[in-house]
Parts: sequence; C-alpha cells; structure tokens
Amino acid sequence: MATVLDRIKSATAEPPETQSTPQMRRFLTTSIVTLFASLLLIGYLSPLGYMAVTSLKDLPMISDTSAPIIPSVPETFVYEDEEVPVLQVPIDGEVRGLALIQPGRQSSVFVDPDDIDAGPIEWEGVWRQLESNYTSAPRWENYSTAWSTLDLTRILFNTFAIAAIGVVGTLASSIAVAYG
Repeated sequence: MATVLDRIKSATAEPPETQSTPQMRRFLTTSIVTLFASLLLIGYLSPLGYMAVTSLKDLPMISDTSAPIIPSVPETFVYEDEEVPVLQVPIDGEVRGLALIQPGRQSSVFVDPDDIDAGPIEWEGVWRQLESNYTSAPRWENYSTAWSTLDLTRILFNTFAIAAIGVVGTLASSIAVAYG
C-alpha cells in the first residue's frame, strides 16, 4: 500500500531515460579528468614543441614578429634579373600573392608571378602594410651546424664532472652528519 509520500516521490521523480546512471557519471568523470590531464600535458609540453619548431628556423625568422610559427622564408620572385618580394595584396575582394616591382608611397606596381604576360598591376595603398607570402623551409642543417660547432666531448666531461662532484659532496656531508 503506497503512502502519500511515496506517491509524491514517484510523481516528481525523473523519467527513467533522463536519470543519470552510475556508468554515465563514471564516464563523465573519467572524460573530464582525462580532458583536464590532456590540457595540462599540452601546457607542460608546449615549450618542447616550440623549441623543436624554433630549432628549424633561421636567425632572421626567429626575430621577425610577423613571421609564421612554422619554419618558413619570405617568398621572392626574380623579375628582370632582380629579386623582388611576393606580398599578399587585396585586389577585387580577394587576396593574391603578387611580386612588388615598383614600390611607392600611395601607389605601387606589382606583377603576378604566375602570369607575367598579364603585365604590371597598379595597386593603390601603402605596400609596407602588406604581409609577406611565406614558403615552408625548415632548416635541417641547423642541427649539423650545432653539432659541428659544439665541443661535445668537453660538454659531456663537464656534465659528468659536475655530477660526480655533487654525488661525492652529498655522500661526504651525509656521512659527516649521520656519524660525525
């Protein structure tokens, strides 16, 4: 025989399909903990990723604040035996990579590196505010340069010497404190 209290509980209870089961709670808890641990791991390992990416850049790109994070070099184009920069120029509602052949204060002349026969393109605006077109160019030779520049045998000797002196000093002071 159901009491009034039981009837009220059953009327206010959630339908069975929306009730959270222990398995669902465990899944959500595990998911949240895993997400938090993954974000923490990414935060701790991101300097290593930055170090790896930076080790493949050349020196001017490291100091260039407008350069992309991926190792790249500004794209250039040879026009009439002269190397000119390729810039991202907004023309007719789209951004195109055009080579700057005649810079000006308010108006500059560009040429399309893909279609030289189209002729020069005059663009109204300040060319110094345009971004460079970058081409991916990792410098793997940075590793061989560092390897040949460093005196690895001396570095390893110094490391082992400092470690050995530290261990001997720790043992000597521990023995002196414990038995002295």
